[in-house]
Amino acid sequence: MNPVPKISKAPAPLPANDNQIPANQDISDFLRELIPQDDAAADALCRRGERMATAVVVVMATCLVAVPLLFAGLVYAGVGVVP
Repeated sequence: MNPVPKISKAPAPLPANDNQIPANQDISDFLRELIPQDDAAADALCRRGERMATAVVVVMATCLVAVPLLFAGLVYAGVGVVP
């Protein structure tokens, strides 16, 4: 017969607070290096992001239209296997 383990009556320890940044690692200095300070660089960064977002939307729309049409065409042609 296995002995029953004793349950401690001591209060549970507080969870660690991982949200506090150590004093020697200030993230704001690092972020200031990443953010461009002049308006021309910030505008170029925004334009590049907008172009990437537009390309992603166009590719997604193309795939959402083309893949079902391709599947339907293959099934209609008898190439696809339908269970």
